[in-house]
This record gives sequence, C-alpha cells and structure tokens, in this order.
Amino acid sequence: MSIVLRYNTISNITTGYVLLGPRISSEIESVLDTIASEFPKFSHPLLVPILMTEFTSGDLLKELTTIHLSLATIEGQTGYGDWSAAQVQISRKTCEALARELGRLSCRFAFHDVAIQCTTMVNEFTLKEIASMKDYLPAGRIQELESLTASLKNRAEILSSSLKHLQMFGGISQRMQVQQNVVSEK
Repeated sequence: MSIVLRYNTISNITTGYVLLGPRISSEIESVLDTIASEFPKFSHPLLVPILMTEFTSGDLLKELTTIHLSLATIEGQTGYGDWSAAQVQISRKTCEALARELGRLSCRFAFHDVAIQCTTMVNEFTLKEIASMKDYLPAGRIQELESLTASLKNRAEILSSSLKHLQMFGGISQRMQVQQNVVSEK
C-alpha cells in the first residue's frame, strides 16, 4: 500500500491517490464505501491513511489466519506441534509433499510479513503527521480538528498495537521453521 495525499488548508480538501495490492484492489468498492461513510463524521485530512491501515490490518489478519490453519494441519500430519504430541510415521512421499506445501506457505508468509512492516510504516508516518499538524495548519483549523485529531490518534495507536501483535501472530515463522526441519530429516 502506498498513499500520497495533499491537504489544502484553505479549502479543507484532501486529494491524492492510494496504490493497493491485488487483493485489496479487488475490494476497492468496500474501501471507497467506508471512506464515504466515515468522512461526514471525520472530516479530517488524515482519515484516509487511518482507514487504509485499518482495512489492510484486517486483510492481513485474515491471510495470517489462513497460513496458521494450514500450518496447524501440517503439524498434525508430522506430529510436531503444540496441540499434538503423537508419534506419527509419514512416508517419504508425504514428506516431499509437505516440504512443497511448507515452501509455498513460507513464500506467502514472507509476503505478508513485509506487508505488515509496510503497514506499520504507514501508521507510524500517520502518527508523526498527527503530531506535526500544528506546524502547518492555521491555528483556527487546528482547534476545529482537535477532537477529531484526538480520535484518529487513538485509532492509530490501537493500530500500532494490533500491527505489533500481527508481527508475532501464532509464532508462524518459528513454527514453519520447525516443520521444515522435521520434514527434511525424514
């Protein structure tokens, strides 16, 4: 996700563009509907980056959940996982299939891990912009936006916490490495 915005303090108009990845681009109508429905309540120049970060975070959680569930299935097949301690015998052919699936999951996870980092950067930038608004907005406009700014700041701070939790969601990276070790040894 990449966001470029320009805010005109005199007209109170924010213009710009957002570049989205293919999954989110397919849901652009939902994104636009959300922006249109929230803007009357939050007529704020930084609403769009907050909404895009929220939307992307939700999408990333869905994707990580899918990876987590696939990995849990593999853990059940190998017998190595937090929820299974059974001794399981698996054939070489099954190990090869699991190795391929783990490779696919690893690539998918790497992509989403970087997306979490990018989304974190957008959120950090938004928090910095919220803090520096007083440097470029007229005093009267700052007062008008004061309660909205506080609300958006709270949303961005909650997003910061959510993104930190996404970075370690389910210990996917470590669990994936364990499974790769298990199938390579068999």
